[in-house]
Amino acid sequence: NRTSIATIHQPSPQIFALFDKIVLLSAGRLIYFGPSADVVAYFTHPNLDFKYNGTENPAEFVLDIASRKVSPVNSPFHRTEEQLEELYLESDINRSQSN
Repeated sequence: NRTSIATIHQPSPQIFALFDKIVLLSAGRLIYFGPSADVVAYFTHPNLDFKYNGTENPAEFVLDIASRKVSPVNSPFHRTEEQLEELYLESDINRSQSN
């Protein structure tokens, strides 16, 4: 068992699906750490309310959120890095990673 850390800019959906877990930072703040298979569901959950159209690359979807290019569905305002971090720290995914 070994841990590998890699940075891959805009991986294809097929490469992204090969990752077990991902770490997503926004302005140095942790906004997601968990299974890559769960990241879209996490950000589209009503607490965060981002819209995923089902055809876009999931890596680009989360990068757009981290870089504040998109807003939640029912808000004209972008979530700040601090808000995204706080929501992650309070999330079930974060609690499950701590166990």
